[in-house]
Amino acid sequence: METFEPWYGKLRPPPELTPPVALLGEQGVNRAPREDLTIAAETDLQAAEAYLASLTTTNVFNTRHSIYRFFLWSWIITKKPVSSLLHSDIKEYVSFCQDPEARESWYRKAPKHRLDEWFPFEKKFYPPWTHWGKGIVPMFDFWVKHGYAIGNPSGDAFAQKASLKRMRGRGKVAKSLFDNDLWHVVMRAIESLPYDSKNAVLAAERARFFFNLIYFLAPKKADIIDGNMSCFRKEGGEWWWKSSRSSTRNAPRKMLVPKEMLEALVRYRTSWGMTPLPSRTDTTRLVDSVFRSSKRPYHATLILREVATLAIQLLPDELSHKAEVLRSATYNTYRDFALRNKGADASDN
Repeated sequence: METFEPWYGKLRPPPELTPPVALLGEQGVNRAPREDLTIAAETDLQAAEAYLASLTTTNVFNTRHSIYRFFLWSWIITKKPVSSLLHSDIKEYVSFCQDPEARESWYRKAPKHRLDEWFPFEKKFYPPWTHWGKGIVPMFDFWVKHGYAIGNPSGDAFAQKASLKRMRGRGKVAKSLFDNDLWHVVMRAIESLPYDSKNAVLAAERARFFFNLIYFLAPKKADIIDGNMSCFRKEGGEWWWKSSRSSTRNAPRKMLVPKEMLEALVRYRTSWGMTPLPSRTDTTRLVDSVFRSSKRPYHATLILREVATLAIQLLPDELSHKAEVLRSATYNTYRDFALRNKGADASDN
C-alpha cells in the first residue's frame, strides 16, 4: 500500500521544519496592518524569534522550548497559524498540556542519551503551567506592542486555578451526561469527515471503524493500543473478538462479533488496501497511522479530538449546551456509553 508521510516527518523544533504556507501566519486573522510593524518579521516564527531575541535574561532555553512546543501544537493539532488562534484555542492548548493521555506521543520516553533527539515535552507529567506555558502570554504582548498582531488571544486561559478545576471535573461530567442524542451527533460528524484526499479517506474510514469498535465491542483502550487484526478470528463458522491482552492465569476475553461490526471491519480493511477479513496471523495494528511508515501507533485520543471538534460544530441549537460534554469526552466516556447501551438492550430483551 502507498505510504504517506506527514509534512513534519517527526516532531522537531519549528525552525527545522518547513510548514505549509498557510501555517506561516502571513495571512493570520489576528495580524495587524503592515504599516504598524516595527520588527523585521513577516511570519509568526520570525516574530517569535524577534521576541526571544528581545529577552534580557541569560537563560531563555525554557522559554524557547515552551514557544516551540506551542507552535507545533498550533500547526499540527489545530492546523492554524499561531496568529490565527482564538481564546478558545488557547484554552484547548492548556487542556492539552495538562492531559498526559492527549500528548502521549509528544514526550520523551527514553533517557536523554542522544543529542539529536528533541521532544516537545521532556516528561509525561508536568509541574505547574509556568513550565509549559512560559513566555506565551508575553510573546503575544510583544507582538501587539510592535504592531505584529491586533490583540493577545491568551486572556485568562493560563489561569491555573480555573484550568485545574475544569480538568478535575471533565471526565465525570462527560461520563454522566453523554447520551444517545450526542452519539447521533458524533455519527453525523463521522459521516461529515472530508474525503478530498487519499489521506483524508484513510483517516475518515479509520475513525468510522474506531467508533464502531467502541460501540459494538467496547474493548478497553489498552486492547486497542496493544491489539492487532488477529484479535478478530473465525471459529465454528462465526467471527469472534479475542483480546490480545490474555495471560496464562486469565482466559482471553471472547465475544461474538455482531453483523454490523463485521461489516464495519470489512469496509475499513478494504478502504485501507487490506483483504476484507483478517487471518489469524495478521499483525496489522487495529488503529494505525495514516502514514504507514510510522513506527508509533496512532493515538486514539487524536481521533476522539478530531471527531469531537467536528461534532461540536454540528450540534443543533437545542443541544448547544452540551458542547462541553463533547469537548471533555474521553475514550472511557464513549466506552461507558456503549456498555450502558448494551445493558439497556439486554434488559429490553
